[in-house]
Amino acid sequence: MIIFKIFILITLVVTFASCIQAAELPEPRGNYPIGVTYLSFTDQNRPEIFTSDPTDNREITVKAWYPAEPIEKTKLAPYIRNAEEIVSIFNLPTSIINIKTHSKLDLSVSQTQETFPVLIFSHGWGEHFSQNTVLMEELASHGYIVFSIAHHYEAKFSFYPDGHFITIDDSSERFLEIMDEQRNPEAFAVFEKMRKAKSYEEQEAVFRQSNELMPKLLVESPRIWADDISFLIDELENINQDNSIFSGKMNLEQIGVFGMSMGGIASGQVCITYKRCMAGINMDGGIYGDFLDTKISQPFMFMSSERYRGYDNIFSDHVNNSVYTITIHIIELTIIIFMTCLF
Repeated sequence: MIIFKIFILITLVVTFASCIQAAELPEPRGNYPIGVTYLSFTDQNRPEIFTSDPTDNREITVKAWYPAEPIEKTKLAPYIRNAEEIVSIFNLPTSIINIKTHSKLDLSVSQTQETFPVLIFSHGWGEHFSQNTVLMEELASHGYIVFSIAHHYEAKFSFYPDGHFITIDDSSERFLEIMDEQRNPEAFAVFEKMRKAKSYEEQEAVFRQSNELMPKLLVESPRIWADDISFLIDELENINQDNSIFSGKMNLEQIGVFGMSMGGIASGQVCITYKRCMAGINMDGGIYGDFLDTKISQPFMFMSSERYRGYDNIFSDHVNNSVYTITIHIIELTIIIFMTCLF
């Protein structure tokens, strides 16, 4: 039933997140106080393909929210660390600097339960691991430990535990190739066909043509991101043994994966390739990459905006388990609100 609970919480957050540039994020409705912390990991088995140094290994940084023990005097954590510098680098609204969260840094995990289920979130392409903080706090307040991955060099920025940060490298060869793919007029034309495609065959053709025109973005990147997620899931074993905050508190038999846009595609990809994912949700990501030719064996949900209205059959045909599809009419407006208010 984990997928139903997460769906209800996501829907509530989407429905009520209606304040643009609010000074304080909406108050979570769960019973748990919320802790937040930062983690980083290096995968010694994977080279970093975004850099020119052949000795670089793939790194990920992670922001985690979780149900916590109440400590009244601890200050609330900022929405974005080093916000003044990030605002300056990316020319973001200065109001982001003063946004108040409901999370406190490095609290102990709540002792009210022996263990808590685990969720892994994957952001949209070019976004960051604080994306959808409202949703992360809501989930944590209801008893979920949520790890949000920053997929380096395709995330706008990310922070290491010591506070120093990494930004997207818009001069790297791979980044420039991805940009060229997206600027291709033929790719724009295929996206225009998306809303007009009515038959199953037309819809499948839209996805396949997109793969062919943007193979680095829509085929290779979901594989890289899925490998990031799988790597983190493996690392959770060590975290559950040795980490000062999470030791012994995670139920690693209940791991769900969800993401928005590119993160949604990656969530499907990791369910294909890694069976420790028990359920997944694709939030407005469509079915690209390997998703088109492989079926998911875990329970899965597609939450989509109007652009995928009528795609229920092609979505459900790619899942060999319980599958749920839903189109939310207000999600496009809500995405704009999230991007403006929670950038």
